[in-house]
Amino acid sequence: MLADESGESETTDIEQTLCEDEAGTDISNRMLFDMLRKISTEMEDLKTIKQTTASVEAKLSSLLTRVTEVEERVSELEDTLMQHKENPPPTKADMEDILERLAMAEDRSRRNNLRTDSEFYKPQGGHGESSGRGNK
Repeated sequence: MLADESGESETTDIEQTLCEDEAGTDISNRMLFDMLRKISTEMEDLKTIKQTTASVEAKLSSLLTRVTEVEERVSELEDTLMQHKENPPPTKADMEDILERLAMAEDRSRRNNLRTDSEFYKPQGGHGESSGRGNK
């Protein structure tokens, strides 16, 4: 019976190994399934992160464009300010002085353009009437 006992012992060893293999396979499959689920969740998280990153990049691009436009406008204003510092526009007092001098120059010009004809203004006949040109 020793042979039988050793045969039975071999069979139980094989069965035990098969059971352990099946249990190990079950555990391995369960672990693989859990890992795949975690990977899937992480992939969805990565997709969300990529979308958020793309949105942030678009907003940054828009802000960069706006900042560039503002810098250009500020630069133009600085150039204009420098021109005004170098050659300031006339003040109200300066304009009043210029207009007064212009009026005086126009008045002088009118006086210089007047011609007097002494005969034209001579009284005739004692009545103080003036005669036209060439009437003597």
